[in-house]
Amino acid sequence: MRAALRILPHLPPLPEPDVLPFGLARLATELFRGHPVQPLEAALIGRLRERPLDAGALHDLATLIQLVGQEARGLEVQAKALTLSRMYRVAAPEGTQDPLRLLMFAVPGNFMANMPVEFLLADRPVQLDIVYLIPDWPFPDALPEHDAVLVGIAEGDATRGVMLELGVRLAVWPKPVLNHPRSISLTARDVLSEMLADIDGVLAPPVRRLSRETLVEAGLRADAYPAVVRPCGSHAGQGLARIDDAAGLGAYLDSRPEAQFFVSPFIDYRSADGVFRKWRVSAVGDRFLPCHVAISSHWMVHYLNAGMAESAEKRAEEAASIAAFSEGFGRRHGPALEAIAKAVGLDYFSIDCAETADGRLVVFEAGTAMIVHQMEPPEIYPYRKPAIDAICDGFVDLVRARRG
Repeated sequence: MRAALRILPHLPPLPEPDVLPFGLARLATELFRGHPVQPLEAALIGRLRERPLDAGALHDLATLIQLVGQEARGLEVQAKALTLSRMYRVAAPEGTQDPLRLLMFAVPGNFMANMPVEFLLADRPVQLDIVYLIPDWPFPDALPEHDAVLVGIAEGDATRGVMLELGVRLAVWPKPVLNHPRSISLTARDVLSEMLADIDGVLAPPVRRLSRETLVEAGLRADAYPAVVRPCGSHAGQGLARIDDAAGLGAYLDSRPEAQFFVSPFIDYRSADGVFRKWRVSAVGDRFLPCHVAISSHWMVHYLNAGMAESAEKRAEEAASIAAFSEGFGRRHGPALEAIAKAVGLDYFSIDCAETADGRLVVFEAGTAMIVHQMEPPEIYPYRKPAIDAICDGFVDLVRARRG
């Protein structure tokens, strides 16, 4: 017996992640609703003065700096925090008995680098442990106890090596895994558009990845205009432009420093009244739930630039559309959404989409990094909370079902 014990490998103790004082969801909600940044900043700096090695406070400070628009500085502070700790905990609400323990793998970066899962778990009986995987750093020797694993790393060129190694490890992971890396890779813009091209009822504009040199030397064919161009790796409309001719393409390239671009045909998805409407729908397991409807007179629609807060008429239409989703948009495009979910193979993701005049589902983007939140003031958007609660509760139920 003693000989048998001697050959057992030494198992490192399970680590205790550094607890985040606020976390992303709370910090973002406070600022979004107009609360001043100074008290939050003072609280974090005060903790760091008392405990200079408080990695949780330093990580939250990095998040706060990014939230006020100083991304480069925020990433510098984030890097310092990661030298102190690679594991962070968002605790379950106080008084929670036997919380669901979710372990999420993440990578360093801005808010589009990882799935913003904290917004889905706010006020839910879940303990979230975030473990950062850093290129060229060894995989952690030990991890916190957990009931399930979530791959929170968003699709991107810079993380493919990390995702490849992680995928190999997760193939033999002893606990349930949500959102496997191989499925996340299918949400790359050019890969997704090709994969969805033959699905009935879906219009997925073909996306090509072209180098700056190719665009400068060869340009686009005359029949390729109007085109939509964006830098590879960009999100939330950064660098996104409609190009109508060769002169416009030249001017656009002169204004951008990037080396790689995604190019796709412009799709006019205006409704009969001349207004653009873009949906965000979340796929939770085998369910499709509405997140929001952005309504705008401009083709480049994002919820924050659509003027929803300033228009009671738009909010009334959004409320009615969300309430009627199961009998309306969701029913009309149910088979298409199911086919998309089957092709992608993710447990949870979101789709930005619209409806053409001839009734097809236009898919602009699909992925795991799209934010689903309840930051808007509930007195202005009373209908948003039930819709987002359904997505949040559905996600927690999905994790719980996998555990059980």
